[in-house]
Amino acid sequence: MDNIINWWQSLIEQFPFSKTIVLSILIIIGFSILKRFFYLGLVKKNIPKEQKVFLRRKVNGYLNLVLLPILILLWFAHLQVFLVSLVA
Repeated sequence: MDNIINWWQSLIEQFPFSKTIVLSILIIIGFSILKRFFYLGLVKKNIPKEQKVFLRRKVNGYLNLVLLPILILLWFAHLQVFLVSLVA
């Protein structure tokens, strides 16, 4: 276990964006699982197909609307240092 922790710390020191990449991938996987739960809940309900398609598009749109700003803020926090150094 200590080897894994040491490897992870050395990886973060060598590549500063590696933690952000892993966190972004985990957030995307989490949102994909959340979408899947919503879709499975829609399949089980006894509603017309047109309504299911409409609700599926709405859920997809709202989850993407939440996911995009989270990822932008996450990455902008790291890119801000680079952008400030370009201006200065």
